[in-house]
Order: sequence, then structure tokens, then C-alpha cells
Amino acid sequence: MGLKLTDLIALAKADEKARTISISSREVFQDPSSRERLIAEGLITEKGEVTDAGMSAIRSIRKKEEALKKGIPLSERNNRDAKRLCRESTEQWLFVMLGKDQIVTNGELLFVGKPEPAMRATRGDDDLRRKIPEVIKQCGKGGFKQLWPHSYQAFSLGGVDLVWMADETQGLMIPILAKYFDFIFGRFPKSTFWGSGYDVPVQAKVRSKGIKDSVVALIATFELAGQLEVPAKLERWRDEVPKQGMSPMGEDGGGSLREGAEE
Repeated sequence: MGLKLTDLIALAKADEKARTISISSREVFQDPSSRERLIAEGLITEKGEVTDAGMSAIRSIRKKEEALKKGIPLSERNNRDAKRLCRESTEQWLFVMLGKDQIVTNGELLFVGKPEPAMRATRGDDDLRRKIPEVIKQCGKGGFKQLWPHSYQAFSLGGVDLVWMADETQGLMIPILAKYFDFIFGRFPKSTFWGSGYDVPVQAKVRSKGIKDSVVALIATFELAGQLEVPAKLERWRDEVPKQGMSPMGEDGGGSLREGAEE
């Protein structure tokens, strides 16, 4: 049958000392099918007892969580999902027209193009339409360096997760929410990324497209960036860039949002 990430998240909520799991809890089993899959794989029983195999799996999850807290090379990440932002979105999405360009934003992410239906975006007011050009202008100030996806970091399984972007020397490293990176690269697979520091949004650019200086998106840096442990530098990491997600979404089952995104 095989397990999904939601199954492992549920299993990780088991009481390890008592070797039990709340078998009927919706808080534990966010996906009701997880219960059946964990039982079928022999990790829990129908009564909510965690088997020896289940305990072994939990120990493996804990080791993985410790590694993820420190950050792993992005080439080792296997859960890219361009559609996750739309599935999990609870923010208010607004759109405005700037000349011929449609701009969509939730306050942390701004991109050019049509909003996804699942965003349920509504038209912004004139005040927002006046503010966005100034935001774009301010976000373009400073010395920008090209960035590449470097490391993946998560604080708990199924919790907040980040993609760290780094310049060529790894002297500049900037964290952004993984769901934003996945979404923007799904929309604009030819993107290059540019940044200047924690206090300025990361720019995604596509040549001959977008707004000022070919910018197709602005991605806010993670708000707690200055409090995080920066992932370790990597050897020959840019050789791995094609394997780190710098290819059109959909090739690894993550789903594609390309259609109509670069019109």
C-alpha cells in the first residue's frame, strides 16, 4: 500500500512510553485513510497499539526530525509539492491590475499572473493598487546577488519548513517558506532567484517577462530568519542544482502549475 507523509505525521503523535495512539482522534489522523494504511503496514493495531515495527518507524522519524532541524542538502528533499500552497492556504489573497499585468498577493508572496482558483482571490481596492508599485520599487533597492536553492530545513514533521537560498560563495544565505518556493517554481520553472539580505524579499525573475527588471514574484524572507541556525556549507552543491528542484514541477509527482502562468 505504501505510506504518505500524513501517515508518518500521525504516527509521530503516538505516545511512545505507552506505545499507544489515539485511534479515533481527528487531531492525530488528519487524513482518516492514514489509520487504515498504518494498520495495513503493521505499524499499529486496530485497537491503537503501536507494534514493534511501529516503534522502529517512530525512532527513524525522530532521527529524521533532528537532521531536518539542522538542515539537509536540498538534493535529499523528496516532498516538493507545487500545489501545497493552494491546498493549505488560509490567507486572504487579493489581486489588482497594474497596466496589463495582474498582480496577486497575500502580504508575504506577490506574483504576476492569474490567481489559482483555490486561492479564492478577491479584487483589491485602489489603496492596494497604489501601494504595490511602491512596494515593488522599495524591494528593488540594494545590491542583489543571484541565489540558488541550497538546503531544506523543517522544525517538525509536517510543521514549518524552509528552503535556504544561497549565493555562489554561500556567504549569503536566506530562508524562505518552502511552500512559497515550490509554488513559484511551479508557476515559473525558468526562474532565477535574487536576494540581498534578510530584510528584503527574494526576487524571482524570468527574462522578458514580469514587471520591473523581469521580476515575476517577490517572496518574503522567513520572519524569524535572524534567530535560526544557518545550515552548514556544502561541497560542490551547485553541481546538484538540477536535482534540487530547478526543473519544472510535475516531474516528481509534485504537480504542475505551469499552464497559463507565464502568459
